[in-house]
Amino acid sequence: MNTQLLEQIYYVGELVSVVAVVVSLIYVGIQVRQNTRAVRSSTLQNIAEAQLNVHGLLAGHNALYWADRSFMYSEDFRQFVDEELLARPMHEGWKVPGA
Repeated sequence: MNTQLLEQIYYVGELVSVVAVVVSLIYVGIQVRQNTRAVRSSTLQNIAEAQLNVHGLLAGHNALYWADRSFMYSEDFRQFVDEELLARPMHEGWKVPGA
């Protein structure tokens, strides 16, 4: 074989290698992006479920929560909650979520 033909085959092989590397990098980039979205979505779902559980517990035991932790709030706010919110009767047919 002459050297020009071998040189052309070499360059074609190099070009195919470069294209293959670029295509594989694009593929890996797409996979990483999809994985990142899936992890973010899963994390957000876990956070939302944890918040719902906490809010369900608080709603179910609101008076106990307030009695235990009301000291953390200002006197004006405690007075407002005690006189305006806790003293009011519940609407007929209304249930505390989680109870």
